[in-house]
Amino acid sequence: FEKLSNKLKKNDTIIIESTINPNNKNIEILINIIESNTKFKNGVDINIVLSPERVSPVYENTANQNKILVKHIATLNINEQILKLKNFYKNIYKDVVLLSNNTYNTYYELALSKLVENAQRDVLVAFQNSVKIISEKFLVDYDNIIDICKTKYNYVNEVKTGLVGGACIPAASETLNSILPNS
Repeated sequence: FEKLSNKLKKNDTIIIESTINPNNKNIEILINIIESNTKFKNGVDINIVLSPERVSPVYENTANQNKILVKHIATLNINEQILKLKNFYKNIYKDVVLLSNNTYNTYYELALSKLVENAQRDVLVAFQNSVKIISEKFLVDYDNIIDICKTKYNYVNEVKTGLVGGACIPAASETLNSILPNS
């Protein structure tokens, strides 16, 4: 981050799209490094935002997913540069939500929501993979089983079999577990 600090100009925006651990204050550490290596203050001179990617590699038409997704941006302060960023993302995503309350809480809320999304996808896709294996064992049609299940009002039918992939998937569940107090 020291090298990045040397390249920054006033009104620049740094967008963090990675999954981060909300438990170890990564955002605050990053911001402190950048602020201590520059004359810039986050939310005043520059903007450091968290906006995790939301595309799921499991589903078909990955390129079109952005058109149905809502992009969230956590920022310390909403200013002209953040509004420009929002307008940029509006061309790509269904909607853009700015999260800001002049504290780091919005960063951590968004970071935790990304971990929950990843862990949920991991669990649901792994479950569907298991159902597919069981279907094959019993020589029954997996798609027919899912079609029957879809007739129940509360069945979650957006989940498909596939690879549970990406470095963030196992890390998300592990990170969530590490945040829990020892019992």
